[in-house]
Amino acid sequence: MDVTCTQENFSKGLQIVSRVATTKSSLPVLANILIQTKDGQLRLAATDLEIGVVTMIGAKVVTDGAITLPARLLVDFIGQNTDPTLQIGVTQGEARIQSDRHTATMKGMDAAEFPLIPTVNDATVFTLPASLLRRGLKDVLFAAAIDDARPVLNGICFRFREKELVLAATDSYRLAERVLPLTGNVPEGTLLLPVRAAQELTRVLPDSAAVATLQFNANQLSLDVENTQIISRLIDGTFPDYQQIIPASSTTTVTVDREELINAVRMASIFARDTSHNIRCTMTPPTGCTVAAVSATVGQNVATVPATVVGEPIEIAFNAKYVLDALAALTGETVTMLFSGTDRAGIFRASSDDKYLSLVMPLRTDA
Repeated sequence: MDVTCTQENFSKGLQIVSRVATTKSSLPVLANILIQTKDGQLRLAATDLEIGVVTMIGAKVVTDGAITLPARLLVDFIGQNTDPTLQIGVTQGEARIQSDRHTATMKGMDAAEFPLIPTVNDATVFTLPASLLRRGLKDVLFAAAIDDARPVLNGICFRFREKELVLAATDSYRLAERVLPLTGNVPEGTLLLPVRAAQELTRVLPDSAAVATLQFNANQLSLDVENTQIISRLIDGTFPDYQQIIPASSTTTVTVDREELINAVRMASIFARDTSHNIRCTMTPPTGCTVAAVSATVGQNVATVPATVVGEPIEIAFNAKYVLDALAALTGETVTMLFSGTDRAGIFRASSDDKYLSLVMPLRTDA
C-alpha cells in the first residue's frame, strides 16, 4: 500500500473510529484500527464486536493495500505530528508513516484477521437532520443506567409512532424523554440501543444541516452520516412502560428562572454531600420557593428562589445530582416544575418546550 493524505484528515478519521477499539478482548486485533484503500479513498474501521465504526477520508492512492495498526499508538503519533502531509506505505506487515520531519515504522497485524463489520439487512430506513438526533440523544443519555444489572435500562429506547420518534432513558430513579418529528412513514415499533452506541452517535453526528440515515432490523441498527457509518447490536428485551409513572395531572405548578434554580440547588448540594445528596424543596403559593440541605456534621443551607407557585403547598425531597442533571438538559430561561404529592415523581420542563420532559423520583423523608 502506498497512500498520501493530510495529517488533519487522517487525525480526524482516527478520532472517529479509535474509541471503539478495545484492549480488553481476547482477540488482539480488536485493539487495532483497520486501514485499507477503497475506491480511491482511505477506509478506517474499528470494532469491539458490539459496535463497529467506519469512516472514509480523502487520499491519493498510488498502490492499494490494507493493514491493522495499534489504535492508541497510531492516534498518539498522528495527533502529535504537526506536519501537513503524511505518506503511508505498507510492506511485510509493517507500516511506514513519513512526513516532513518524522518517520515512524509500526508493526501491524494482517487485515485478514480483522472481523467483518456486518451490514443491516431487511432493514427499515428513515432519515432526519443529524443535529436534531444529536440533540435528542444528548437530552436523554444522562438518565440511562450506568451498570448492567438490568440490561434494558442500559440502553436508549427508540419508539416510533406516527410522524414521531420518541427517545427515552431511565435508571428507575429518573427519566428523560424527547419527542422528535419525522418525515415519511416509519412503521410503529420499539428498539433498544446500548448507551455506548448512543454515545458514539453523539460524537459522530455533526451539529449541522447534514442528514442522518438510520437503518434497523430486529438485531442491529446502523447510522450513516457524511462519510461515516456506525453499526451496533441492539439490546434484546422490553423497555419499562414508563408512561404509568408520569403523573397525569399536578396539584402544584412552579415556574422559576432556570439559572437561579441551578445555583440554589448547587449551593444546597454542598451541604448534602454526606446525606446522599438529599435536598428539600419547599413551594408555597404564590411566590415561595426554597431549596435546603441539612447535615448533622457540617451544618445547613437554605436558598430562596423567586418563583410563581400555583396550587397546593408542598415540601419534597430529591437527589441534588439528579435535579441538576435534569435542569442542565433543559433549554430556555424559565423552568416549569409539576408536582402531585410528596411520593410522586416531580416533572421538570422548559417552559418553552413541550416536546421534552425530565422526571425525578422523590426521596423518602422522615415524618
